[in-house]
Amino acid sequence: MFYHRNFLLGVALVLSACGDGGSSSTGGGGSGGQTNTGGMSTGGTGGTGTGGGTTTSSTAGPTGCPLDEPAATGACTVEALRCTYGDNAAPRCRRGYVCQGGSWQVDGLGCDMEPSACPDSPGGTECASQQALCVSGALFCICGPCGGAGCPDAPWFWSCGAPPDTGCPDILPNDGTACDSAGLSCHYGIFCAEEATAKCVNGAWKWDPMLACP
Repeated sequence: MFYHRNFLLGVALVLSACGDGGSSSTGGGGSGGQTNTGGMSTGGTGGTGTGGGTTTSSTAGPTGCPLDEPAATGACTVEALRCTYGDNAAPRCRRGYVCQGGSWQVDGLGCDMEPSACPDSPGGTECASQQALCVSGALFCICGPCGGAGCPDAPWFWSCGAPPDTGCPDILPNDGTACDSAGLSCHYGIFCAEEATAKCVNGAWKWDPMLACP
């Protein structure tokens, strides 16, 4: 009888322990599930609400130009706003967009002419590849540039533009990016070959229209 009573007591204790373990496991799983679900829910809300809002607001820089290059025909709101992208020293190699009728229109396709490092004292020295570009600090040069009179025959020589005035960025700033030197005008490149003038107007760099060469 004593043995039977102890046996029943032991079974009861085992069942109790199993019940507690199941309760603990279920409670832990539930808690973990709530935490994970909460994290996912919060993340989803952030991506759709707060995250989406942040993304939308961060796409427009201080001048209205998108920080990231826009998609052609994508929506825009500032009519006639022009924005360029890229860091190529040659103005024609920047990719450009202008806001027309509420959508971005391509206004500059860019190019694959990447500048190389200039040789020492390149101005007037012979070069091997016509229209090649080189940059050394603020010095920008073209090998045998074409101009209003056409393209010269070989041999070709490096032709370099003057460094921009004091206070100007070393490299041509993108059209539509922010500036803080009102009235500053900065000329880059080589007259009648590859040039652009950027002016700081109302807190934004604006490129002057390029004039046709005679």
